[in-house]
Amino acid sequence: MWLNAVIIKLIADDNIKDLPKRTITLTQHNNILQIGRASKVATKGFVAATDNAWFDSPVMSRNHAEIVAGFDEKVIPISLLKPQSLLTDCLSGRLHS
Repeated sequence: MWLNAVIIKLIADDNIKDLPKRTITLTQHNNILQIGRASKVATKGFVAATDNAWFDSPVMSRNHAEIVAGFDEKVIPISLLKPQSLLTDCLSGRLHS
């Protein structure tokens, strides 16, 4: 039986001390995790928190990447939205069941 939820944990490298661990749950109804730069204006809705992937980083684009849980296809693709971005070297692939 295929999963009905995916839990993603984002954990910083040991060299980064100020970044808390983040845990995000993707479900069939909420299956996209947007990854990008947070906003300093809270009303824009891009506030960094432990349950999202918005980061206070001047080198990330607002729409840097996304993780989509394809529950019907039993695939979790990782897509880089800005291929010309500074941080493109390590984000690509698919996770199969």
